[in-house]
Amino acid sequence: MGEANDTLLVSWRRTVPQALYKLDRDNWGWVITIHTGANTAPSTILVRALDDRQKYESLELGWFGISQANEQFITKDLWDTLTSRLRWILPDGGTPEYSGFAEANSGAPWIIETWGPDRTHTMAGYEAIEVSMYDNEANLPADYMQAMAEKPAWWQRWFVYPCWEPLAELEGEPVFEGHFRQELPESGWPVVRGWDLPGPVATTWFQITRSGQLLILYEQQGQASDSIMDMKRRALEASAVLFPGWSFLDVADPAAFTKMPTDQRAPADLLRPEIILQRGETNLSQRLQAAQTWMDKLHDGKPALQIDPRCRMLINALQGGYCWKMVAGRVIPEPRKDNYSHQVDSWLHALAKVSGQFDPRIRREMMGPRGALIPV
Repeated sequence: MGEANDTLLVSWRRTVPQALYKLDRDNWGWVITIHTGANTAPSTILVRALDDRQKYESLELGWFGISQANEQFITKDLWDTLTSRLRWILPDGGTPEYSGFAEANSGAPWIIETWGPDRTHTMAGYEAIEVSMYDNEANLPADYMQAMAEKPAWWQRWFVYPCWEPLAELEGEPVFEGHFRQELPESGWPVVRGWDLPGPVATTWFQITRSGQLLILYEQQGQASDSIMDMKRRALEASAVLFPGWSFLDVADPAAFTKMPTDQRAPADLLRPEIILQRGETNLSQRLQAAQTWMDKLHDGKPALQIDPRCRMLINALQGGYCWKMVAGRVIPEPRKDNYSHQVDSWLHALAKVSGQFDPRIRREMMGPRGALIPV
């Protein structure tokens, strides 16, 4: 709700005379009551985060709007749920002109399928309004617009101008060209599961082969409403289906070992006994260096790092979604916390650790007599 408070409500207060409405807080956000006259029932606007279905699945709506609909947790299912709640009845028994709208950057597949020029559905009333960031230039800081103008062309294509192509388009010229290909894991050699938790739990499956390749095999990320136990179950199911017979080494953000004040249990404790976490790398520079080393490495004349095309979140992150924070047009040397960073962190906490030094006892237990984890 922070962005709503910092931007939407600021614009509301600046635009709408205060005498026309009342603004209150409730348990789930903000309630704006519009004064519509003595003989007319008031209109109510609810400002909600969409991270919990309880906040919206029983509402009676006349209209709704979604901001930043390209965020990962905003799905077609959520959109369909909200449209099904367009059932508010006017006090006189009539119905309003029901409507819903979504504001988004380019790239989300479900948005392209729903509003794009090549959509195949036959639902009536769907209209797309295409704008670029320059259409709103008068309302944006000059240094911000200058920063956008200095971004590379591929970044501007999706984030400055309207674009009806998926963000991780695998045709054309990807930034990390040659890194996207589906590979089968090497049998008899463990698969690493990297974890980022607490928070929206992200998991990345990868393997460093005997011959010197890094294969990113699969990814998973939960929503804010998914519990650690839910994500544990999904990870075990995915591992059993996709990698039957493989052993697993689980490495996590060290924050997973911090005990919660409520029950004195750490997130890592909730994954036991099926999943025993090892502590990942805490140093950001070492994590980024581990990734860069593999991006620069070749194997038989081709990139040693290969990412399964199903790993859309990680691919999108490496194509620009994983980025430094920017405050007032200035870059802060700290990755922005969002869905991209959750997925990348799940990979890098583990990658930097297995690229470094494990306790020899853990290494012997996992690897046995098969040799070093990182081929020399």
